[in-house]
Amino acid sequence: MKGEFQKKIKKILFSTLNCLRKNESYINSLNVFPVPDGDTGSNMFMTLNEAIEKCKDTAEGEFVKCIIKKIVLSAHGNSGILFSQFLKGFLETVRDREGTLKVLKDAFKRGVKNAYKVIDNPKEGTILTVMRKASEAIDNSKNIIEAVTNSFKIRVETLKETPKFLPILSEAGVFDAGGEGFICFLKSLYEIYTGKPADRDFVEIKTQTSSVWKKVPEFENCLEVEVKIKKSVVKDLKEKLRKFGNSILFVKNHDYLKVHIHTNESHRVINFLKRFGDVQSIINRNMRKEHWEFIFGGDSAIVTFSYGKDTTEMFHSLGSSVVIDVNSSIRNIKNIIFTIPVGKILILPIEKYTLSRLKRTKWKEGKDINIVESKSIPEVIEALLNFDSTESFENNLKKMRTSIKILKVVI
Repeated sequence: MKGEFQKKIKKILFSTLNCLRKNESYINSLNVFPVPDGDTGSNMFMTLNEAIEKCKDTAEGEFVKCIIKKIVLSAHGNSGILFSQFLKGFLETVRDREGTLKVLKDAFKRGVKNAYKVIDNPKEGTILTVMRKASEAIDNSKNIIEAVTNSFKIRVETLKETPKFLPILSEAGVFDAGGEGFICFLKSLYEIYTGKPADRDFVEIKTQTSSVWKKVPEFENCLEVEVKIKKSVVKDLKEKLRKFGNSILFVKNHDYLKVHIHTNESHRVINFLKRFGDVQSIINRNMRKEHWEFIFGGDSAIVTFSYGKDTTEMFHSLGSSVVIDVNSSIRNIKNIIFTIPVGKILILPIEKYTLSRLKRTKWKEGKDINIVESKSIPEVIEALLNFDSTESFENNLKKMRTSIKILKVVI
């Protein structure tokens, strides 16, 4: 009986992996929170895939135990780490147990508890909400078939609720990407237990209609560091890490520590973590670059500046590719511009001081960067209104400069 249940769990994990593989691009297209970098589906797939690759050749009765050991340190990104924590708690509960309803209920509860405890500031409206609601649906069921059916059925209602918790999802016209990814697990659970195919509900993508997708990530790097611990980890480690960034996930697994953080100071974070042991691996992804690659099409981009949300929204609606806070340092401005994955860039300042700073800046070779001499919001608006995507980069540059000169004469 136990052996059959362990085989069923293995089938569920392989089925979940196959579902994530098939829906990776779709899940990525929903990824707007915490940053719109289009990698949630990829992170969840890689997390489970790496663990399964390390464990697929183990003896039949050892597979689940192997996944428990490997899944956490195979995790990638926010959703991947939360997903791995759920699976670790779930699998630790079902390991060497019989497949009763009580075991399934306990497994979901432990998985949800695991996921919530590793994140620095848990947000509802994310994968956490879908996990919790699925667990509640199972807990209120009378038998296993009803439990797996209810947990899968609750998915639509729960996904529709995610924008209520996170307005940024509503603004972008999507539901939570991590929640959509977790549905692969609920779908697999349902199909393996019932033998019936499970229909999925997809959401409408509006990536081209909302400026949310163009919002520049606050921090440049998504850093993941794995440390083999030599000394005790300070109790307030999360608090100490906050000075370096946000989106902190902190996982301790036996003698290993894994830290995930969004930061502009990767070097300092790594050096800080070296105090506690030997660094085993470092993954440092440029979120801004991933964001640009996810969003951009064509070979040119328009960069403008803003004083706040209203100006940002207006410039995005008029065709600006990227809007940068006018108070940003030149270093930060350069970092943002250099990660835009196009060769030709038009920069429209919003004031004389910004224009002066930009003109004195030395730009990277290989990028065709042109500064339009705009010094006010009306001039930026006029330049944007005269941009025509069907014309050449050079013609647009001339038209923008001419339109600003005409505007100055009129005023």
